[in-house]
Amino acid sequence: MEKRDSIGLFVQAVLLVVLAILSIMTIYIEQLVHLVELVLGLVLIATGINNHYVYKRKILTAVYILCGVLVIAFTLYSMVFNGI
Repeated sequence: MEKRDSIGLFVQAVLLVVLAILSIMTIYIEQLVHLVELVLGLVLIATGINNHYVYKRKILTAVYILCGVLVIAFTLYSMVFNGI
């Protein structure tokens, strides 16, 4: 396994831990929902990049990255037009 692969998997693992912690915190602080959605989008993008470099799955790479970009775009749209 290359160093780039290890770093990518580490970033994905850290983002997953952050997502889990923020998801639990959202139970008590509802304003964190937008942050959870942004981190979810980042996790999907990191998963897509890892699928491309580590697992060599080309079709799932596009699906994960597209879903991640859509989640981030819809979250930013919601934050701008509905208020934070």
